[in-house]
Amino acid sequence: DGKQLCYTARGDSDEYELMVNTVANIIIQKRKEFPSKNIITLTTEDNNECCTCDACSDIEDKYSTITATVIIFLNDVNDKVQNWFDTEEGQQYDRNLDILFFAYRKYASAPAKENKVTKEYEPIDNLKCSDNVCVWYAPINSTFTRSLYDKSNATTYNTMKAWKAVSKKLYLWLYSTNFSFYLVPYNCFNGMQDNYKMASKMGAEYLYNQAQVGQQGAATGWCLLKAYLNAKLAWNCYSDYQQLVDNFFSAMYGDAA
Repeated sequence: DGKQLCYTARGDSDEYELMVNTVANIIIQKRKEFPSKNIITLTTEDNNECCTCDACSDIEDKYSTITATVIIFLNDVNDKVQNWFDTEEGQQYDRNLDILFFAYRKYASAPAKENKVTKEYEPIDNLKCSDNVCVWYAPINSTFTRSLYDKSNATTYNTMKAWKAVSKKLYLWLYSTNFSFYLVPYNCFNGMQDNYKMASKMGAEYLYNQAQVGQQGAATGWCLLKAYLNAKLAWNCYSDYQQLVDNFFSAMYGDAA
């Protein structure tokens, strides 16, 4: 319906090959234009839609998630890109390049299931991301006023573990605001440090914590404090949290702290 990409080209092999070649050629061109960059992303439209054609539905049924269509597609794209790196032209460029896809909304779940004996997650039918294809997980439906270790966020925690079984690298996009009530204070302070510790424990390659800062001229609900804590906890998630808070208020407000 035009609201998201169909990653199977409706099952048309010629159209699918054209899609793969088109995206691979764009990635190759960007590698030439920006040789020092090491990440390129193929993200999604910001809605709750996904393709429901027969070809996509068959893959979704097999792997229990529509995200499998994205992984298969980008694995094929990555094969083309890696083949180019092996050419005389491609050898001139650093092949350290991660191709990311957005695990977001309908695409949030991983094609993995928990082994009831080992309690570890395993890929369904051995579908994994190629070495240079990585997930960027954005659990927007989590409750960020609580730690991601909290039972209310069990789905998010388990999904992270599932993605670790499918992708060698985990990129994270977390949230510290509520977009439905954007100017209302959003008290995520008590969970922030645990969330950074979880990211560290999961071996996250990258973490972006989206808040209000930078999106308008003034921030509400101590959002500047969030920005400060984000910076400090990203550097050292085991910092003394209360000392960081005290440092912020002393520096910002002096005697009024």
